[in-house]
Amino acid sequence: MVSYRSGVHAMSIYDDPKEPFKDAASIADRIDAEGAISLAVIDAHRALDLYWSAANLPFALQPETTGRGHVRQQVEISPLSYLSGEHPIATLARRVVADLSRAFDSLERTPFATPFAPNDIVLQRYQPGSLGITPHHDGTSRVNLVCVLMLWGDGEFALCDDRAGTNPRTLFAPPGHLILMKAPGFRGADLGPFHLISRISRGRLILGIRERRFLPR
Repeated sequence: MVSYRSGVHAMSIYDDPKEPFKDAASIADRIDAEGAISLAVIDAHRALDLYWSAANLPFALQPETTGRGHVRQQVEISPLSYLSGEHPIATLARRVVADLSRAFDSLERTPFATPFAPNDIVLQRYQPGSLGITPHHDGTSRVNLVCVLMLWGDGEFALCDDRAGTNPRTLFAPPGHLILMKAPGFRGADLGPFHLISRISRGRLILGIRERRFLPR
């Protein structure tokens, strides 16, 4: 169990008895077939405590239009570099990566094109009434797997067929749920699925764990 001190009590931040990654083979199959899945990994009350631990972190507003597809977004970012090694969110991120690595390493054949090594870990905050982010895919700048842990708020995460948002499929992902989404390289995939975030009314805070491909200069 990993704990941190919050007020006068110690609270576990990642100790789910359901072992959400136990059936790694089925998880990999579903990600491959469906594009993304959502798993309950921490209690909603623990997620709320983590949300409050991020209250005083610095966030930077991102450009509203990004990428060649002119994707629109209204989001603020706080890189993990702002966190000390003992901050509960930094601890949580390390634990998620370690447990996912252990789960997928147990498979007879890895689903990843390269060893799983996330290097792009950020908090993403959407203010109340934010448009979220319009349909897009992460392209070849990310590889293997995209992990998004919902810490607080509302809004809908949906997969869709194209940049127009055709055939949206909403994933149930309240606070405490981890979305695992296919990225380029996952079982030979060239691209990740189109997806979007919308219908944010109260606001939204997520922990994003991704692996960025660095091209040689």
